[in-house]
Amino acid sequence: MLELNGKTRNPIIYQGEINMQTLKFDIHGMHCGGCTGKVERALSKIDGVSHVDVALSPGSATVEADTNRVTASQIEAAITSLGYQVKLHTAQPGPAT
Repeated sequence: MLELNGKTRNPIIYQGEINMQTLKFDIHGMHCGGCTGKVERALSKIDGVSHVDVALSPGSATVEADTNRVTASQIEAAITSLGYQVKLHTAQPGPAT
């Protein structure tokens, strides 16, 4: 077992190149802490996402993800499915792993 973000998880063996990126999304329609929590929980469940930080003001999400395993479009679709409007703001290389 592996502990990650305070949760015990089964380790997953991933063979392949890792391409960590920090993606920032503008999110419209969040009104409270419940909204930010809902977005954070949904994004944290996506395979390839390693860290999520959602802010109510200014309405944004910063996501560290392996873009060889998940695309910005998939992350946008997850946020849209929750009923929010979303747009990719920036993408840049993430921290070295």
